[in-house]
Amino acid sequence: MKLLTKVSLLAWMWFAFFQASTAQTTDPVRVELNRVFANLNRSAIPTGVLQEYGQEFVDLQQYDGSTTATNIVDETSWSLIYHTFHSARITGTQSLPTIDQVNNNTETAQRSNSAVVVPILYGQYAYMRSDAVSSNLLRVQNNALYDVAGRTQSPYLTRNLFAAAPLRDVSEDGTFSIVFLSNHFYTSTTQTVQQIRVDMGDGNGFRTATFGTPLGASYSTAGERTLTIRVTFNNGTSLQCFSKIQVLRPVTISSSRFAPTLLE
Repeated sequence: MKLLTKVSLLAWMWFAFFQASTAQTTDPVRVELNRVFANLNRSAIPTGVLQEYGQEFVDLQQYDGSTTATNIVDETSWSLIYHTFHSARITGTQSLPTIDQVNNNTETAQRSNSAVVVPILYGQYAYMRSDAVSSNLLRVQNNALYDVAGRTQSPYLTRNLFAAAPLRDVSEDGTFSIVFLSNHFYTSTTQTVQQIRVDMGDGNGFRTATFGTPLGASYSTAGERTLTIRVTFNNGTSLQCFSKIQVLRPVTISSSRFAPTLLE
């Protein structure tokens, strides 16, 4: 669908524009996106967040909380995921803070914690069916989208979004400790966290983490480790993602005394 391809390219145009001139306050890509989607009935868009309306720095569908290896998240990609999701809010009903506010908050939190802070993002967003126009659910006129009166199906589908990542990803002494904070759980839903389970990649498997309590690990060899973070919400949905950390040196007897390993 030519229009949707055009909308996707607008995000990259926006990025180039932002890089070239941060002094200009008018965002031409946002103006164009607003024009393209201006005539849609926004109340018919599930979740109030529409993927095609956002400035797409990452492909959100890669971060759906499944067990596939594509949803590996680090600090940088977490920020891009958050910014993409935040920019896709189309109804104005989502009260998520901006990425700048989130970055300031997490930096402040990290300065106050010896353990590495792990922010969590959980959301749901709508996206257009690939056959939305060909099935006469939406129509295109003058490169703008319009609803089709009397349609019997929705042109939109919904998908989960889940991302969590430590703010640092290097262990210099073979120990690594993370902490989840309740005020760094960001969601556009009404769901709350029921349980957090983490496999630290240290051979101990999944362990339960609680907000505000550090969870630590020790590594007897250097190299890359995979952290698996799985969160269950109060509606029973369990989502997970992965992060990589680099262990520069294995743990020594003296340093291991300072790495808490909290078992269930």
